[in-house]
Amino acid sequence: MSSLVFLLALASIVFSPTSSLIPQAQTCRGTFMSSVHRKGQNNVFGDGISRENHSFNDRRSIATATQRDKQYRKPSVVRLFGSYSMLESPQRGKTTATYLLILASLLSFVGDNIMHLPNLKHLYLYHLKWRWWQPITSTFCHCDASHLSGNIFLLLLFGRSVEDELGPVGLFFSYIFCGTMANLISLLMLPKNTVSIGASGAVFGLFSVSIFSRLSVGDLFDWRKVIEVGVLGQFVVNQFLNEAKTAATGGIQGVNHVAHLSGAGAGFAMILILRKLIMMMEKNVD
Repeated sequence: MSSLVFLLALASIVFSPTSSLIPQAQTCRGTFMSSVHRKGQNNVFGDGISRENHSFNDRRSIATATQRDKQYRKPSVVRLFGSYSMLESPQRGKTTATYLLILASLLSFVGDNIMHLPNLKHLYLYHLKWRWWQPITSTFCHCDASHLSGNIFLLLLFGRSVEDELGPVGLFFSYIFCGTMANLISLLMLPKNTVSIGASGAVFGLFSVSIFSRLSVGDLFDWRKVIEVGVLGQFVVNQFLNEAKTAATGGIQGVNHVAHLSGAGAGFAMILILRKLIMMMEKNVD
């Protein structure tokens, strides 16, 4: 009986409306839930703004990235020969390709004229019975020291100019293309007993490439580019006119004037062709 009374008393204390246990628990739970509810509302509201702002920023970033990507995909003579990051990297100023071409000529000269390695004679371009590789390999061969020094000096000047403008791939392509075209035209125009060697045709091609790759309507407003093109252009025009005048008067014995003029023409034609290709590619991008 006493136990029953004790349990009833305890129940009256616990479940009494005036008891502080349940209200406190309800108050705590209510405060917690109210806090969570308000926090949830704030979060929802805040997240809504955040999502909206992020969505706006994302759309703006996507639009900017798309515009930049579209601009990147629009090729130019400069971008055509290398990646965008390579051409705009801090390492762009290192004209490695120019020195590799010079080194190839130096090694060929040492092996041929100093060490007298017989196999290097197969690199010459023999017009009577030529091999497919000789129009390329003969551009790295030279008959004497003065021939070598004159060509590598001009290669150093104009090779760096072309590499700065088109990158290393552009320089390699320009050198091989102009040198090969100069030798192929020489095969057609010169006697069959001719043997052609030297980088002159390729170097004359670099003359043209270094000038015409820089010429554009926008460059007229860049006074530094105007001065650069003017100085280089004056030299190139004089070289071309002197070469044409000498060739017209019979030429100099042992000098391949046909290769010189052909190389310069090949460089000019190469830039024209590339500009046409670029215009077609830009239309496809748009």
